[in-house]
Amino acid sequence: MKLKIGIVGSGNLATHLAKGIIESGFSLEFIYSRNKKTGRSLSKKLQVKFEVELPDATSNPYLLFICTGDSAIQELFTQFESKGIFNSLPGRPHLANRS
Repeated sequence: MKLKIGIVGSGNLATHLAKGIIESGFSLEFIYSRNKKTGRSLSKKLQVKFEVELPDATSNPYLLFICTGDSAIQELFTQFESKGIFNSLPGRPHLANRS
């Protein structure tokens, strides 16, 4: 089974991590970003698919790198949970109660 990798974010950290993943021979499946302009720009530059919505992880598991500022985590949590991303995460209850 091929490891599927996705990145949330399109800033400096996401850019360098994406380049490193690709240069290491792994396949970066997608980039997702709330900022559509920078997300599309990064995906075009790296020739990686840009997702306007996070893919469902319950039937199609993938490794997800979250490269956003702390202020975005709580906002993204609802999207992650609805896509099955935190289903088996041991720290899930702690993250759910984060404010």
